[in-house]
Amino acid sequence: MTETVLTIIHELFSGLTDNNSNEFKQVLMNTYVHLQKGGNETSLVDQLLTFVQSNKSELNENQTELISKLEKIEGI
Repeated sequence: MTETVLTIIHELFSGLTDNNSNEFKQVLMNTYVHLQKGGNETSLVDQLLTFVQSNKSELNENQTELISKLEKIEGI
């Protein structure tokens, strides 16, 4: 697991707002926990990015920038 991915996920988690859906918060938390436990990084990040693609309107500017960083790391 790259520390960069975990750091970005942590930043996203720390920056959650009331505008973010409970579902997004849950997906983000699950991704973070499973990454810390040594889960498959590519699979977990892909799941998060897939969720975000279908729900982008709830992200603020900072969250959108962090998601873009994840996409670059994952080669999307």
